[in-house]
Amino acid sequence: MQEDGEEWTNVNAFLAYFTQNNDEAYWINGFYALRDVLEPDDFERPDIWAEGVGLEIYLPSAAVWILIAGDSLWAVVNKTEDGDSCIEQKSSERWDEWKTAFQEIAHGMRGDASERTKKMASDAAIRMEKIESLESVPESVL
Repeated sequence: MQEDGEEWTNVNAFLAYFTQNNDEAYWINGFYALRDVLEPDDFERPDIWAEGVGLEIYLPSAAVWILIAGDSLWAVVNKTEDGDSCIEQKSSERWDEWKTAFQEIAHGMRGDASERTKKMASDAAIRMEKIESLESVPESVL
């Protein structure tokens, strides 16, 4: 089962790299990866995605999106265009919910995650905080 999780994480890592380097090409895949594991109660599907073995398989895939393409996802979250059919997908409130969920998993407050998965959740939450803090830095400094 761990091999399946690693393969799924590798697919998501590839898409995240592609997104980070190609103008947010597949950002919606990142949102789906994050949504599926961090928002289990909001969608009609079994919670196996966010518990036990499911958590071990799907959380690393969600985390790689933040670790690799978090900057691009943050840009999408903060870019609102008229007529955008995915507008409900993009919000800073949702970003905050994902960060909180990563923190809860990292601290063992949600699900029964392995130490490896908790570490990935912690790394993702820390990365999200760093991305947010860069927003306040003037572009001339970057």
